[in-house]
Amino acid sequence: MVVAGGTIEYMTANYGAAVYNKGNLTFENHAQVKNNTTTQMGAGVMNDGYLNVHSAVFGNNVKSKDAFLIAATINLRQNTAGTISTPSRM
Repeated sequence: MVVAGGTIEYMTANYGAAVYNKGNLTFENHAQVKNNTTTQMGAGVMNDGYLNVHSAVFGNNVKSKDAFLIAATINLRQNTAGTISTPSRM
């Protein structure tokens, strides 16, 4: 799957709130993943496949305060390539 531009935001889930990838995923053309919330891991992207990032923006993806496990914008388990921009303000 290719996400070319656009924005994925305001999603909520236990794992991989914006995206839970178990296959082949590419972000390109300034695609944005922002303002997503998880209770466990991978608020922006939970990756359990192949993730390729070209010119994408990730920001303000957070774990809810009541969750025990640490969350991140992207949790990676396999191959990763490209450039990830994480601006301090969205």
